Amino acid sequence: MKEDHECFCGCEDAYEALFLLLDGHMEQAEAQRLKERVLACPACFEALGIEQEVRALVRQCCGVHAPVRLRERITIAIRIEQRRG
Repeated sequence: MKEDHECFCGCEDAYEALFLLLDGHMEQAEAQRLKERVLACPACFEALGIEQEVRALVRQCCGVHAPVRLRERITIAIRIEQRRG
């Protein structure tokens, strides 16, 4: 996520919650609040899209879920590239 935007939604917290949302480990009411928050913040919305793309590519290429450690490494690499921007 880009740190230079004007949103004060607590993007890092929202970003971490996106994993729970996409993994289906979030109560419906909490998921709805997060979705509304993500829609209001361009950086969070971008992070959601990136995570969805990564998951789709992994499913397409491997046919199985990526190990948690691999997902973490990919996420870190994406963050580094975004900051270089």
